[in-house]
Amino acid sequence: MIETKKLSAQDFAEGTSYLSYKDKYTYIDNLDSKDGTVNGIVSFFNANYSIVITVTQGSLEIVVDGTAIRMKPYDYISIMPCTIVEVRESRAIYFCHIVQAGLMMDIYNHIGFKSSIRHNSFCFHYHHFQPEHINRFKDIYLRQKAEMMRPDYLMKEFVLRAHIVVYLTYLYHIKLNFEEIMLVKETRQKSMFNQFLDLLNDYYDKERSVQFYADKIGITSKYLSTITTEFAQLPASNVIDQY
Repeated sequence: MIETKKLSAQDFAEGTSYLSYKDKYTYIDNLDSKDGTVNGIVSFFNANYSIVITVTQGSLEIVVDGTAIRMKPYDYISIMPCTIVEVRESRAIYFCHIVQAGLMMDIYNHIGFKSSIRHNSFCFHYHHFQPEHINRFKDIYLRQKAEMMRPDYLMKEFVLRAHIVVYLTYLYHIKLNFEEIMLVKETRQKSMFNQFLDLLNDYYDKERSVQFYADKIGITSKYLSTITTEFAQLPASNVIDQY
């Protein structure tokens, strides 16, 4: 089984910029690299983070839950929690931000996004945008990174959160004009898995029982574990513990 771990600077190539704030907000990029060539970077189980990778140059070969994707310039991917991620080869210049899933859902709620959008956030999404849109993403990212590099101050986390709101607002504005590159069809089991993650986000600090989540979805606890094993390679009880 692929290791469950927290990413650290040691997991990335020399010259990669890695900044993290309380393991809640993490910013990773190689924007100052010449070609970004790295082989066999990292494989891990993403337990509870929203991961967004944007490629500006070159190509990035990544596998998400067994689905191989070769990202090209101006490609963007957002990866849901409870996924197995393998970065096999990078010849890309990219930037990436990682936010705890619970924080992302809380931001969705406070912005006032519809429940359907919030639920949809648990799917992985792959888009190709125009250069001007990626440049705008990059500008927002660099502002986030600059804020991260400032010495700690009382409202720092609030400001980092505000930058995420700016990013999400712009993303959902431009996504309306672009079709998603669909790689995985939404099966009934996948929909139930996403529903489980949505419920887990709401109740993880109150409910640890597999039966509780199974009852909410309307299935047996055994079937819920079958579903989580299919998509996360872990029984439901382990997913709850990891989250």
